[in-house]
Parts: sequence; structure tokens; C-alpha cells
Amino acid sequence: MTRVFRLTGPQLTPATKTYFPSHDALRKVVEGNLDALLGLRYLESNFHLVDLPADAPRECREVDTLAFDPVTYAPVAIEYRDRATAELLSQGVSMLHAMPTQSQVLRYLVKRAGFAPERVEWGKMRILFIGREGAAPIPVPSRSRDGGVELWLCELYWGEFLVLDHLVTFPVTGSRPQASATAGAAAIPPGPAPPRAA
Repeated sequence: MTRVFRLTGPQLTPATKTYFPSHDALRKVVEGNLDALLGLRYLESNFHLVDLPADAPRECREVDTLAFDPVTYAPVAIEYRDRATAELLSQGVSMLHAMPTQSQVLRYLVKRAGFAPERVEWGKMRILFIGREGAAPIPVPSRSRDGGVELWLCELYWGEFLVLDHLVTFPVTGSRPQASATAGAAAIPPGPAPPRAA
């Protein structure tokens, strides 16, 4: 648990925790400060994902904030939730598998942001769930730049101090999503089979 104090002379005063009033308020702060908070560059808001399994939750069919990591040269999807928990892992994996199917549009957005689209590292994509509340599961895998699903906690104190805390990274093992070199096509690693029609 992160503890924040205000230091006045030698005296510490515990900070009073408040919450962002909505996901949109949290998104506005994160999108406006992507570089300072996460070292990312903004690409798009409300990016629609297609080719998800029929049983995929509605919440993961649209990326709240699509960003780009200039260090790993990979797309990063950011989702805002009330609570960041390990139960979000399956949603994140579905999104990781779906993003390369939009490789043509993603390359355009990367180029528009001033980066070389042909250099995109699809295997290092990340999904970040930023919650107004959250707790790290035990044990905590180390933070990885090799892609996966990450949980973050974003806390607000006195309405003016923002604390962003990495909780956990779940590396995606086995085959990684790979975008095809040809426009519009993508090779998707094996995932759960879609439900069969009765």
C-alpha cells in the first residue's frame, strides 16, 4: 500500500485520499500527461477493436487510450477501471490477440505520430489497466518491457497530488501476437476456441 505524507518542517501529515470523479476525468489527466507518467506517446482515443471472440466483454472491444512506446517501439493500450485486479487478465489477453488484426490502421497511427511503422515490435505490445483502486496479487512478477498485461493503481491526494503505482505485469507466455508484413492481414496465435453455434 502506498502511503503519502505532506512534510511541514519536521512534522508529517498523512495525505487524505480522494478519487477521480469518473473514468473520463482520470483518462483526461493520463492522456494529457502520457510522456511524464508513462513515457508514452498518444495515438488515439476510443480505438475500436474487431475480430474479438464472441464472448469477449463489451469493455474490451474499444481501447480507451491507444499509445506508443518509443523505447520498445510497440503499441500500448490503456484501459481505465474502478478497480485494477487480476480478473482483468483475460480481457487484456483478448485485446493483445486482437490488436495485430488492425495492423494497417495501427501502422498509420504510428506514422502519423512521427515513428517508423515498419519497425513496430508487435510482440512487445502491452495492455495497461489503470484503476482508481487496486491491489497486487501475490507473488508479484517483475515489470517487463517484453509485452503483456499490466495493472496500475492511480491515486489522488488532496485533489492535487497524483500517485501512479505499477502493481503487476502478467507476461503473455507462448506464442506472441504477430502482425503480418502484408497490409491488412495478421497471424494470430492460438487462443481459446470461439463457442460453437448450437
